[in-house]
Amino acid sequence: MALNPLGSMLKGSLAKKGALTRIEATLILAEFEKVVLKVLGRKFEDVFQTVSFKDGTLIVICESSVAVQELRLNEAMLICELNKILGDKVVREIRVYRG
Repeated sequence: MALNPLGSMLKGSLAKKGALTRIEATLILAEFEKVVLKVLGRKFEDVFQTVSFKDGTLIVICESSVAVQELRLNEAMLICELNKILGDKVVREIRVYRG
């Protein structure tokens, strides 16, 4: 009987339950916050909140219209930096709303 690596078994089990997608989305949201701070600076530390990630689209809510505009203007750079970290073209779009 061949032994399967624990990581492979765990990933398969999580995927069957739909948990893998939620875990990956949570990791993407956390990485996005780091990328914003790296690219745009600490002034954005408390002005936005990542809401969700699904089908390549990241949803972000900002407290001010200035922050919305800044994130939208830098969308391409933020996507590029985030995908470098993730190792693939996972994020295709960032939708930024004022909330």
